[in-house]
Amino acid sequence: MTRLIHSFERQGVWVRDVVLGAPPDELSSAVLELPPRSSGAPIEQLARAELERDGIGPMEVAVWDLPDGPRTRAHEYLVVGLGYEISNGLIEPFRRLDIGVIAIEPAVSAIGRATGNGRRLVIDFGLNSARMYAYDDSQVLFLRTIQFDSKHVDIDRVFRGIDNNIEYLVGRFPALEDARILLVGENRALSGLAKLIESEYETSVSCGIDIPDDGSSWISRAEFGRQWATAVGLASWRIAEGVAA
Repeated sequence: MTRLIHSFERQGVWVRDVVLGAPPDELSSAVLELPPRSSGAPIEQLARAELERDGIGPMEVAVWDLPDGPRTRAHEYLVVGLGYEISNGLIEPFRRLDIGVIAIEPAVSAIGRATGNGRRLVIDFGLNSARMYAYDDSQVLFLRTIQFDSKHVDIDRVFRGIDNNIEYLVGRFPALEDARILLVGENRALSGLAKLIESEYETSVSCGIDIPDDGSSWISRAEFGRQWATAVGLASWRIAEGVAA
């Protein structure tokens, strides 16, 4: 960590605050049926208690309200949690260097900022998993992980997993039927997966980052490869105030 910070300093970049990405494999997530916010119920506390029942221990959670679906009767929330033990371990190396950690953010929200606006399905195709995220503008609707063997990527199997989830998504969130599809990530087989999706759904697939141009920050004017989607999202968390990710 010290070498990394010194490398930044040699280039004239002084790191004071950072936004960290939450380790995907350490996150817990669930869709929970809880009272509507209008009831006055402490939704975040209830969601935290539900995730902690799995024995992971105390954790911090992010909660997104989900829109009502054709078959839903109770109010649903998408909840993502990270244990305090894990988050403290992430923060400690920066604390020793007097660098402030202002946020630890899951990829689902970071990638949401790096992929534009509107209704969209984003597939982050990594070395051993394909992580699916669905959005309606800034609203997070869905996340799911499809694991596979990093030594032999079975594209057909990955596609079947994606196809099954898309079928669920359109049934649960009918507005996503006309959603655009974006592929990001570092897997070499990404272009092959894109062709399968385009053939099956008779639609075009965008392979890359789509950063909304607000005209005020350098990050919206720069060009980044598709493998940097999460990092770009983290860097845009509070770019106007000079946060490094």
